[in-house]
Amino acid sequence: MDFEVETERQEKLLAASKFLFRLVALGVVFRAIIFLVPTMIPLQKAFAAASTFLLEFLIPEVSRSGIDIMAGEWFRVTRDCTGWKSIAALTGISIASKTWTKSFWIKGVLLIAGANLLRIVTIIYLDYSGIASFDLVHGFLWRWGLTAVVLGYWIYHVKDLDVRKKLVKTG
Repeated sequence: MDFEVETERQEKLLAASKFLFRLVALGVVFRAIIFLVPTMIPLQKAFAAASTFLLEFLIPEVSRSGIDIMAGEWFRVTRDCTGWKSIAALTGISIASKTWTKSFWIKGVLLIAGANLLRIVTIIYLDYSGIASFDLVHGFLWRWGLTAVVLGYWIYHVKDLDVRKKLVKTG
């Protein structure tokens, strides 16, 4: 009986090791892609425009110039505001865990884009209104918030796949 438990444990460790190896390899690929594609200005402009549109309902004197938003002070929508890191993480963990599907990825990208838009708007609004500082909201709340969105969505997807596999086996 101890032998079976040890074998099961070893199988899980091997599966985890393979997952981590694939994840690291994909991380290298994603970093190379980002290195080779230095600009995301059109996407940054799109996020700045959408954010400004939403902020107009909250801040009367908001304006935009390219990737910069004026709301009491200037805020720049940088490349990192596009959510590329979150999308790369979601893509990496889903491919590494062999749970990637086109539908899952499209829904995930839309979820991340929405979360990023909400992130930009809340950061600017909370800083503008004096409720919370930019550094607190951006550096802690939203950085960890996006991590939770990505992991939560992936875990939900993996559990949903497990449920569907069980239904197919029993059905």
